[in-house]
Amino acid sequence: MRIIILFLFIICSQNIFSQEQLFVNNQKDEVVRIDPGIDKMQYIQGQVLLKLKEDVNVNLYKNSGIAFIGVQSIDRILQKHKVTNINKMFFNEKPLQNKRIYKTFTGQMLEQPSLHNIYKLETSEQINIFEIIDELNNDANVVYAEPNYILSIVEDKAISPALTESEMFEWIKENPDISFVNPSNQTTNDEISTGNRLFKPNVITPNDPLYSQQWGIPATQIDAVWDSTTGDTTQVIAILDTGVDWLHPDLKNKIWINPNEIPDNGIDDDGNGLVDDIRGWDYINNDNNPTDDNSHGTHVAGIAGAESNNGIGIAGVNWKAKILPIKVFQSSGRGDAATITQGIIYAKNMGANVINMSFGSYNRSLMMEDVLENAYSNSILVAAAGNDNRALQSSPFYPAALSYVLGVQVPNSDFSNMDFDGPVFSSFTDLLNYEMKAPGTNIISTIPNGNYRVYQGTSMATPIVTGGVSLYKTRHPNDSQELMWGNLINTTDIYMQLNETLNVIPTPVLDFISKTIVDTLIGDNNNGIIDAGETIQLWFLVRNSWGQSDSVYVGLRFSEFEDTTTAQIIKDVSFVGSISPYASRSNEINPLLIKLNSNIANDRDIVFDALLWYKNSADTIKKKIILNIANGSELVGIMDSSLTLTAEKLWIVNNSFRIGSNGILKINAGVKIIINKSFDNQGMIIARGSKDSIITITGSKYITGNGTSIFEYTSFTGMRDRIIDGNKTELKYCTVDDFSGAYMFTLSKMENCIIKNSNAINELIYSRPILIKRNNVYNCSAYRFYQGDIVPDQTISFNNFVKIRQDSYYRHLGFIPTNSNFIYNNFVSTILPKNILKSNPGTYYYVTPNYWGTVDPAKIVNKIYDFWDDSFLSLVVFEPKLIAPSDSAHGIVWKVLVNGKDAQDEYVEPLGVGIHRFDVYFNRPMDSTYIPNLSFGVRTPYTQQTVIDSFYWSSDYRIFTAFKTIKLFTGDGINRIRVSGAKDLEGFEIPVEDQRFEFLISAASSASTEFMATAGLGKVNLEWRNPDKEDVPDLLGYNIYRMEHINDTTLTMPKMINNSLLTDTLFTDFDVIPNKKYYYYYRVVRTNFSESDSSKVVSSIPYTASIGDGNGDLSVNVLDVLTTISYILGQNPQPFIFDAADIVRDSVINVLDVVGNVNLILHGTSLPDYLAKNSSGSAKLELIGNDIYLTTENPVAGIQLLLKGKGLSNAKFKFNSFHNFENMSSTIGDSLLIVLLYNMNNNQLEAGKYYIGSVEGNFNALNLNNAVLSDNKGAEINLNIIDNGVSSIPSDFYLEQNYPNPFNLSTTIQYGIPNKTNGKIVIYNILGQKIKTFELGDIEPGKYKLVWDGKNNYGSVVASGVYIFRFESQKFTLAKKMMLIK
Repeated sequence: MRIIILFLFIICSQNIFSQEQLFVNNQKDEVVRIDPGIDKMQYIQGQVLLKLKEDVNVNLYKNSGIAFIGVQSIDRILQKHKVTNINKMFFNEKPLQNKRIYKTFTGQMLEQPSLHNIYKLETSEQINIFEIIDELNNDANVVYAEPNYILSIVEDKAISPALTESEMFEWIKENPDISFVNPSNQTTNDEISTGNRLFKPNVITPNDPLYSQQWGIPATQIDAVWDSTTGDTTQVIAILDTGVDWLHPDLKNKIWINPNEIPDNGIDDDGNGLVDDIRGWDYINNDNNPTDDNSHGTHVAGIAGAESNNGIGIAGVNWKAKILPIKVFQSSGRGDAATITQGIIYAKNMGANVINMSFGSYNRSLMMEDVLENAYSNSILVAAAGNDNRALQSSPFYPAALSYVLGVQVPNSDFSNMDFDGPVFSSFTDLLNYEMKAPGTNIISTIPNGNYRVYQGTSMATPIVTGGVSLYKTRHPNDSQELMWGNLINTTDIYMQLNETLNVIPTPVLDFISKTIVDTLIGDNNNGIIDAGETIQLWFLVRNSWGQSDSVYVGLRFSEFEDTTTAQIIKDVSFVGSISPYASRSNEINPLLIKLNSNIANDRDIVFDALLWYKNSADTIKKKIILNIANGSELVGIMDSSLTLTAEKLWIVNNSFRIGSNGILKINAGVKIIINKSFDNQGMIIARGSKDSIITITGSKYITGNGTSIFEYTSFTGMRDRIIDGNKTELKYCTVDDFSGAYMFTLSKMENCIIKNSNAINELIYSRPILIKRNNVYNCSAYRFYQGDIVPDQTISFNNFVKIRQDSYYRHLGFIPTNSNFIYNNFVSTILPKNILKSNPGTYYYVTPNYWGTVDPAKIVNKIYDFWDDSFLSLVVFEPKLIAPSDSAHGIVWKVLVNGKDAQDEYVEPLGVGIHRFDVYFNRPMDSTYIPNLSFGVRTPYTQQTVIDSFYWSSDYRIFTAFKTIKLFTGDGINRIRVSGAKDLEGFEIPVEDQRFEFLISAASSASTEFMATAGLGKVNLEWRNPDKEDVPDLLGYNIYRMEHINDTTLTMPKMINNSLLTDTLFTDFDVIPNKKYYYYYRVVRTNFSESDSSKVVSSIPYTASIGDGNGDLSVNVLDVLTTISYILGQNPQPFIFDAADIVRDSVINVLDVVGNVNLILHGTSLPDYLAKNSSGSAKLELIGNDIYLTTENPVAGIQLLLKGKGLSNAKFKFNSFHNFENMSSTIGDSLLIVLLYNMNNNQLEAGKYYIGSVEGNFNALNLNNAVLSDNKGAEINLNIIDNGVSSIPSDFYLEQNYPNPFNLSTTIQYGIPNKTNGKIVIYNILGQKIKTFELGDIEPGKYKLVWDGKNNYGSVVASGVYIFRFESQKFTLAKKMMLIK
């Protein structure tokens, strides 16, 4: 069950001023601020967001006006609270069959969440929604329930009024105090280093008139980036905001158009549930016009992607990216989680590369995090850090603070929220950070109605980063997100330095993550303990958090002053291997070896230096490694005499051990015993440790028997099942920690003991003890405290029960009120209600006097389960009660006053900026030499803010007083107090108090195994690491699976691409097409041949080589011709780069490409000469019997034949001899024979009739299935094939589907003509506009093909989308659809 944490949040509605008011007395860096501490109840009344577990089947229906979900336990809650509507949040989301796992820059692994079972519930606005939320969160079918939180755009201060371009120039002149220069004085575009050379980049100055005032662009080196790229139309930037004025002159040509939607036809063509969503969607008005009625969204859109170098207005960061407007905020700037998350999913599904989120909240929505994690798989997420001048460490602003969202700050301002820990380190367990810095003061951009305005705030900085990362992805489309993050972060100075980011060469940043020590070699006892005399194996897990590292090594040596006689380092260096960026790897298969001296004293530490380096690295990383050595003796067999255990040795029970009836086992102070086998006591155990030298007992087994056991100052740690199962057991000053099992003890007495951090399935104590007195029991869970009745001679008193967990209550059957002996106990705090005590059947149940953690009777009743909860039970009587905990018990926190008010039972005025007083009351005098750790925070562990400005003790040492200065960034909303570290005069440390005391601050608020895909020339290299042996002890190997795009949102079914089981962690996929994106995952295969779940999914786009370089060796020569011939003959050469070998660009490799390659080698002819075309002449090929004849009107430089038959595996083709012509043939299987005739000097067979050759051998049913003829320029000669008298000229007109489809760079269109005709092929866009015309002229009968390179009649590349190609002639007309994907 995920825990719902409620944060404070307040909406700042947009202030409405007259223009005169708005621009009078402007203060520097003034922005609209959000106060996170005024009211935590900022949510949509009557709405609850609910996520069910993935396997829960839902059947929505209504009955008598109540909405039901089809799950009985949930439906009872819905009926109780009169839920009237239930809507599925995400229309098209389906259960994820194979979840992707993604790695963030921080190294977190994010599993792509399934969103199909998320719903919005609606009920009466008057209902307290937190009642239904609490009940739903306690249901086993629910993942979480939470309010529909309100969020706001990060509102920014308007510096100028709305102005036209010319008016803006006048306003700038009239306001010289408004600066449009870099306030940091940071020098930009200096010489930067790429490899071993320095260069000063060129900067581009566009002709947009207001560009001279856009100081943020040169400050971030974006103007230098424009020298190499201004972006491209494949980049789609989603603006989730108040909408975008898509008719603004500086934006109208940049708006994204949905290629799968036909405009204004009233049909949901793309099946996403939205009709005619041509240019995005308005989720506020639920229509297809996401225009801006605030100005915020248009301003943001202009910064990221206004049309540039167009002679008007401003320049956007990315000149060519498309803007996807998604309106999710009201004109007031208010939005809610349900609406915004629908916009996020829409952006992701529509192919947005980057999602800009200039909004946020101090609330943390679990549903929004699910949706963002889902979107992270496809999109880069960028968000504003907020304008409240607060530190992330005390007041994280979401979603910018999330570890997989680029959070953007504005340095050198007095408004921006900031991350003072820097972009990498985080003090939060979920690694919250703001990573980026960008200009945000005096930023000029577009606003509705064709105007411009100057704003400032983190909302303005965010689209600068958004546009920057879209430029990055244009230049480096194959870089992973984590690599991009690393490059951005490691090159940021005062602001993002994008040109350096794009040119930086990442260097490795290595560190040790963990170490593993194994004692399983022959001769070792394999007990998990480092024993004297053993030879141990040592391996490290190493992480690389930036650039590629080759040849990583780990080493080991003694620390500088360590005694080198304690051990022998047998193997001091181990090769780890290469580690890809953000990957981890270990030397598990090549461990370091250490032989320990057999005479080492028990509990001896040996200090080593672990070393880490990589090939050619300048520095060696060093880390201290401390091995604690055990030198022990075994307790085994039957001991019926006296034996004293001393601390010089470790004592281990690895085989059965019994103390006989005459045996006495004495255990001295400081002894450590490990019990791994049955330990039976029929005699006596006397274990007396001391306060300064305790006895430690641990292990997987426990002590049984009817003998007497006396333990003093003994620690029982990490034991399982039971600890001591014997009625004659006495414990004094003992500690139990981290126990888990059926029950702890059967015993007679327990005094002054501590039981903590433990869980018992049944009872903590299974017996009828005579005395349980002055013990501390905290952070424990059990079905009940003990088994059995309380009888008159028993006393359970002066115990502290603190921080009780679920299913734990203290049950007392047969209690005799006239002889009250369950008294003066302190029940201080519980985590859940009804969790302290459950009564027995009867009339009254007396438990007096005890202290219940509060004096409020209503709160006490809420801790007790009795008649009022179940009429079968008795009524608990707790009066008279103690109004303060007994001082005869050990020390505990009684109450905490904040500014003189009880933070539990009284109203504490919200704390503002200034000095505040905290008084901590203890139940007895404390040891003043131990200063309590007093702190508070908004989330566990409640230590974010320490209270220690100054402090003092009261004269009786019962009250600790401390002071704290609250600042603007101190806390966030409701803070909980934590007290720890204090000790009473008997040396007992108080149980941690972090459950009862809260107050409000109103002045402030307080992402598998590594898997990488690397693109190569015509290949993709895949690398991963072996799983840990303990996780997969029966590893057999791996299978690799690949997926490809069908369209923008759909992938093919996974296909296994390895022909045999892989045993290595490296694999190269050569069967790829350059510039096409592929997705991979692998599965572990075990010895029973079962497969594991999928790894995370990685993607890569293989590079292409230059045209003609079919083997990818970076030169075009005869080897490429031979590689192409090998491919044609079906010999599967590796590597083979299809795109480079396809000289004529017709998406087919044949003899045309062989001739074209020869021309490239001989003449260096340019590529346009080889775009697929037909020669002017024609020819005829005839198969007569087994002989092939050629009749041609045109010179022929190459011939390729495909013959089919039966029994061709042993057939041979006997060629006629042609001067200077080479020939080759090859059979494929039993039914195909390929024949090739070509020459390396570009000679030709002149026009005429020729005998080509004959097929020889034993075969049947020979046919000439296909053939290709080439002239000496690689042009195809029109050909009529006659197969034993049957012509191949088509009997009717036809137009085949283009291939490939969908396509990227080019596609081939084939058609057939039965009679001579005049015709053309025309390509239209989805709006019916003519894009490209191919005039074919007079066409002779035959089969033809042409290639479209994705350009229009003017030579410009067209956008991605659906197109229609149509063959038009007087005799025949036919059209088909095709899809272009960039």
